[in-house]
Amino acid sequence: FELAGANLTRSYADGHRVRVHGATSVDIVPERLTAFGTVYLQSAWVDGGRAMPFAETVGARGGLSTRPAEPILMSIWTDWTGSRPASRTGQPQNGYVLVGASFDYRINRRFGLSVKGTNLLNQNHNPWVGYPVLPIQAYGGFRLII
Repeated sequence: FELAGANLTRSYADGHRVRVHGATSVDIVPERLTAFGTVYLQSAWVDGGRAMPFAETVGARGGLSTRPAEPILMSIWTDWTGSRPASRTGQPQNGYVLVGASFDYRINRRFGLSVKGTNLLNQNHNPWVGYPVLPIQAYGGFRLII
């Protein structure tokens, strides 16, 4: 892949990544309340063993989903991304926590509506140096099952 910025263009054609991933979910109240979580550890390197820029070594996601009534599904989750090395400076970039939520409503067997929000705490972070993410984001959708 290539990274491009104001004073940076670099190709990482010889990048390697090894990741160990674990996940679980538990029905706290069967068919009504579920907790879920995942964690990963990874090692990413390029060009003879140097750390790959912007690749964290650890991250996690956890959350809850509830179905208070049959046509409704609500979820809330948090994503944590650990610190990672920056390209130019070699100094680590801080990790960050993001919170998201979704609401799905099934009108009938074939139609549904959904709303999703991300970065609900309005975190100001840069997954890539100089490229901040958007503030709170909201999405909506209509589902048709054919």
